[in-house]
Amino acid sequence: MAASPFRPIPWLVLAVFLLFGLAANAQIDNVYVYGTVKDYNTSKKLDGITVSVLKDGAQFTQVVTSANGKYEFNLDYGHDYKLVFDKVGMVGKNVSINTTGIPDADRQGGLAMNVEMTLFQELPGIDFKLLQQPIGKSKYDPDTKNLAWDLAYTEQIRAEMERLLKEYDDKKKREAGADEDYAKAMKAGTDAMAAASYEKAVKSFTDALGLKPADPVATAKLSDAQIKLNELSAASKKEAQYAELIKAADGFFGKKQYEEAKAKYQEATQVKDQEAYPKQKIKECDAFIDDLAKKAEADKKAKELDDQFKAAVAAGDAAFKAENYELAKTSFTQAQSLKPAEKYPPEQLAAIAKKLDELAKKAEEDAKNKELDANYQAAIDAGDASFKKADYDAAKGKYNEALGLKPKEKYPTDQLAAIEQKLKELADKADADAKAKELDALYQATIAAADASFKSAEYDAAKGKYNEALGLKSTEKYPADQLAAIEKKLKELADKADADAKAKELDAQYQAAIAAADASFQTADYDAAKNKYNEALGLKAKEKYPADQIAAIEKKLKELADKADADAKAKALDEDYKKLVDKAEKFFADAEYADAKTKFQEALGLKPDEAKPKDASLRSMPSWLN
Repeated sequence: MAASPFRPIPWLVLAVFLLFGLAANAQIDNVYVYGTVKDYNTSKKLDGITVSVLKDGAQFTQVVTSANGKYEFNLDYGHDYKLVFDKVGMVGKNVSINTTGIPDADRQGGLAMNVEMTLFQELPGIDFKLLQQPIGKSKYDPDTKNLAWDLAYTEQIRAEMERLLKEYDDKKKREAGADEDYAKAMKAGTDAMAAASYEKAVKSFTDALGLKPADPVATAKLSDAQIKLNELSAASKKEAQYAELIKAADGFFGKKQYEEAKAKYQEATQVKDQEAYPKQKIKECDAFIDDLAKKAEADKKAKELDDQFKAAVAAGDAAFKAENYELAKTSFTQAQSLKPAEKYPPEQLAAIAKKLDELAKKAEEDAKNKELDANYQAAIDAGDASFKKADYDAAKGKYNEALGLKPKEKYPTDQLAAIEQKLKELADKADADAKAKELDALYQATIAAADASFKSAEYDAAKGKYNEALGLKSTEKYPADQLAAIEKKLKELADKADADAKAKELDAQYQAAIAAADASFQTADYDAAKNKYNEALGLKAKEKYPADQIAAIEKKLKELADKADADAKAKALDEDYKKLVDKAEKFFADAEYADAKTKFQEALGLKPDEAKPKDASLRSMPSWLN
């Protein structure tokens, strides 16, 4: 059995190991996960804990722990698992186990993982959001050939976890002292009730409920005290309420806000129904409200007429602007009928009549121009069609016809010039094509011979042919690129031979340094190992292995120093504790109980969990000292 390396931490105990030589009936090629769930405060094994397994994010299986707090699962290779530990009234935790990337050779016989879990009781006022993320992550480690915990991830959340534990422990201690404060607050409240000091009683019982929210005794006593306090202040509140309502109502009345004033006067009559003043003011409000309603009705009718007139004018203006003169005429006629004395509608109706006359004359002229445009465009379209088909004689006829219709047009003149240019270009192209064809055939043959030599790695022959091709076509890019490629190939061959020799020598030096460093690391000669790993890094600065080993050495040295420091502190604590207990026992033997109790309490301050000073000696003291 080979144990995987891990660093135990106080809030999570995790162990992963590879199983070898199992019995025949245990040779299962999978990952066996098991463990025990305990209470964080008492270390008691917990029953009723639901342990759920999520496979690649989906529910896979689950078990509920019995009185022994134990659970177990078999997990397949090649998946990402999450184990979730949960129970009502407790704060859940989870860990992740990744079984992907494990070689077949390391799967045989199976892997096993022991996950010991502790859970908190829920505690109001503590933010446990941190525990929604995994508190540990495990995956296959190719260096150790087994499953290992991700220590970098563990260190990442360590500080937050320690802060959460301290906050949890501190609050548990504060709650222990809250019972005494609760009893004091309840006694103070009871004494205040007896003295008819109801305001003080309400405060004391409220303080008690702050220490024990929803406590039925404190709640009932607070209710009694509040009733007494309310009865005492009810009469004065009624007078104050009436005066406040009258003040508010008079304020609204002075601002002529009669509806609001009436509502406040009515509220005042409900508080003191025998008072005449608010009733009289309500009548005055009703009179003012009636006058305002009549005026509002008259204003409404005048506004409706004005709105209709403005809407008709706006519609007429919009139609006029859009040159929809018939619609504009209808709208301005409607506006004139609503307000005959207004000058604007008849002015616009006259402008519309003028516009309609102008449009009729323009329509006649447009018809003549349209016919001329159609004949011209037909000649241009026919000329363009013939030009597109290279029927230049027919095109010339149609462009001349278009010029006869519109002599000042530039387009047909330009097209006639283009036809003459096209005819000249055709003659020149025929002559140039013959010469280019002959040169291209000779160039292609030379390139083919050069490419064949290049493919056969006959670089000197290829250079000669590519230079010959450049003599035929000096602006061609391909032969120039191939010549550059040949020079590059020749340089690469020379450079590779030199680089291979240097790399071989460097690799030999690097491997020798690594071998020496690994040997020193295995014998715990960390200074010598560190020097050799640094030497290897000097040869190959980008290599990960020597850098990782140097980090491992630093970690080992720190662990050794931390352990030495912790051992020294523990030894000093034990010596101080023993001295205090020895003194306490001597005082006790001499019947000096007060001094003995003081020393035992000092010893408990150093080691609160030690039973000896807490139980054995103190229980034997006189009861008046305890």
